[in-house]
Amino acid sequence: MRGAMLQLTDLPAIADVAGPRWQAVYQALASSIRAGDWAVGTRLPAEGEVAAHYALNRHTVRRAMGLLAVDGLVVARPGRGTLVSGGPPQQVPLHPGTDLTAAFAASLEGFERRVSARDSLRAGTDRARQLGCGETDALKQTEFRILGAGLTVALCRYTRIDDRLPAFDDRLIATPSAVAALRHAGVEEVRRGDLRFGAALPDAREASLLQIAPSRPLLLVEGVLADGAGAPWLLETALLVSDRVRLSVPGGSDTAS
Repeated sequence: MRGAMLQLTDLPAIADVAGPRWQAVYQALASSIRAGDWAVGTRLPAEGEVAAHYALNRHTVRRAMGLLAVDGLVVARPGRGTLVSGGPPQQVPLHPGTDLTAAFAASLEGFERRVSARDSLRAGTDRARQLGCGETDALKQTEFRILGAGLTVALCRYTRIDDRLPAFDDRLIATPSAVAALRHAGVEEVRRGDLRFGAALPDAREASLLQIAPSRPLLLVEGVLADGAGAPWLLETALLVSDRVRLSVPGGSDTAS
């Protein structure tokens, strides 16, 4: 039911227990989401429909939905309604020779990729080491917001040395594969180096794009796309919401576990 509309008949019964009715609605819906009954991206019926189904007023349902959102179990999207965001994550295998955006495009249901930033910056210590350049060298960075089933699941950034690969950003934007974009630019035998995994807290902008709380940890994935001789061309970085998408490397461990 990934990305589908939940029917009123699929809603769980609410317990007839003492206490506010909004708590009973919250507990019933939260239990179904946490049990994996509804996939990430499933759209819930409108507040008014849920209220009518349970014979409650809309304020009661709105309060329950608000707490579900605070707990990260649902997210409200303008024009899309209220979507499940705390159910089973979508699975994305990252095969050898495949970049992250290509892996997302191949595996995410309802895949969308939107340019969220195009920046110029200085390399600094870490990026200089990864790209084999000077710390003060100018870099170009393109950031994409990755969506699956209507939910933002990751931010992907591609960083390169400024004076390499003319018009590369246009190629990168035109195709959902950084490897293919590099090949089109004349880089032969593109290979992905070892990936580095870690954790990171989002800044205010990142949290807003991902529609999460700034205190919510993210999975950080970094790697370098190089040519056959081992020369680095592109630094690939992703921030993933790990309860919305689960990245795995076939033959290796589940990176989000």
